[in-house]
Amino acid sequence: MRWQPYAIRTAQYSPESSPRSAVHTTDLLTKAVSSPRLHAVMETTQERTTYEQERDKPLPSLNHGFLQAVITGELLGHREKYTSFSELTLQIGDLRVTPDLCVYPKMSMNFQEDVVRVTEPPLIAVEILSPTQSQQDVMDRINGMLDAGVESCWLVQPVTETITIFTGNEKPTTVSTGTLHDPATDIEVNLADIFGEK
Repeated sequence: MRWQPYAIRTAQYSPESSPRSAVHTTDLLTKAVSSPRLHAVMETTQERTTYEQERDKPLPSLNHGFLQAVITGELLGHREKYTSFSELTLQIGDLRVTPDLCVYPKMSMNFQEDVVRVTEPPLIAVEILSPTQSQQDVMDRINGMLDAGVESCWLVQPVTETITIFTGNEKPTTVSTGTLHDPATDIEVNLADIFGEK
């Protein structure tokens, strides 16, 4: 079901029949609509709704944004063999999803032509758990991507400072210290470079 804005009905007041009610109601509406706090809440809610509709996930937080930038930097160190993308929308069959990061075999970019939705599954899809996002929601996305042909999915959990690698054939592997090795690409990442020294 698509989101639809609520229809707001305003009652018609007659000053002759109820002058005090009309004035009181008008004052309350004026104060409510002009409240800076209400404007901030409405703006935030609309922003969240737009973002979630387009990407099917919550707004990124401070930690989420930081880790996404750091992991991007780590993946760019392998650009001689692979090309990394941030916030790339995938449309693979019936699956439409926007992972935080994707890794493909090295490709050349044509800036004269663009692609809004990519239909080829990546080698790696990275999902960073947001504070307002349930782990089950992320797991549903990961399972959907694995079924669609993504070879390796990383689940980054900021609170536990761990990364779990999911593949279609093996049990998930969770790394909390040392080096993460991705079986689909042989990319290796030191967790201390992502979360810092422990």
